Amino acid sequence: MISAFTALVSCLILIPTIPLVLYAIGLLLPASHIISRSYKYNTTAEILWAILTSVEDYPVWRSNIDRINVRRDEFEDELNKYDNDRRLTFVEYTKKDRRTVVMHIEQEHERKLLRVLEERPSLVVSERIRQKSPTFSGSWTFTLEPVEGERAVMLKITEQGVIKKPMVRVSHMLFFGYHRRIDRFMKDLAKEVELGILDNLSEHIEESEEHQSTQEAEISQTPLKEIVEEEEEDTGIDNKQGHSEHDEYEAGPDDSILLPVKKSMSESKLLDKEWDMMSEIYDKKSLA
Repeated sequence: MISAFTALVSCLILIPTIPLVLYAIGLLLPASHIISRSYKYNTTAEILWAILTSVEDYPVWRSNIDRINVRRDEFEDELNKYDNDRRLTFVEYTKKDRRTVVMHIEQEHERKLLRVLEERPSLVVSERIRQKSPTFSGSWTFTLEPVEGERAVMLKITEQGVIKKPMVRVSHMLFFGYHRRIDRFMKDLAKEVELGILDNLSEHIEESEEHQSTQEAEISQTPLKEIVEEEEEDTGIDNKQGHSEHDEYEAGPDDSILLPVKKSMSESKLLDKEWDMMSEIYDKKSLA
């Protein structure tokens, strides 16, 4: 029978050797790997592409993302002007104090998206940490294929990754699996698609465009004669209102009665009245 002392000594010897054994296993594992996952989403390629490329909205639907910081690079903007592949660089901050620098490269619009990423273990950025190898580096390739005869899209994500730390390689192989990141991403994406927020928005846009096209068709079918007659009627009403607004008044012979005078009254008639008034004034002076 093994004594308690012997068991204690055995544990003290074996426990420190476990990490060494795991490290040795990690050294034997390849640093690079390639895995793929596919999932069918009941939506259109346009909507799914909009969700994938709207990186500012990632914290809303991705369960492990705390915030996003989009980098504005003048060199990258200039490169986008002359290159067909659109590039966008941003940093993902997770809820477990990890940061991942990501570059999105749109290789084919609504069909193929390349996601180059490098994961760091801490939010603290210093020269010492910069020199250390990243926890994970590699790329994701998104391929969108519409399903024939259905309102659905088949999304395939292919990960080409490199894990340089042997202990991290062992943990991924024994506990987490290399597909853990992709599976969580696809699961969160499925929940976002099920909400149908962009579906409702696209339907509203389609209804507005259809209503606008209907109005344009009705206008194009209306005879030109009817449009001209309506414009003439509107012009006639405006002219009548204009005449009524521009009525003027002038004083009567005794300066106590105001008589309305139209602008259409001739100038000669007005001059005659003025001469009559002047002659009356001079006659009164001569009599006096």
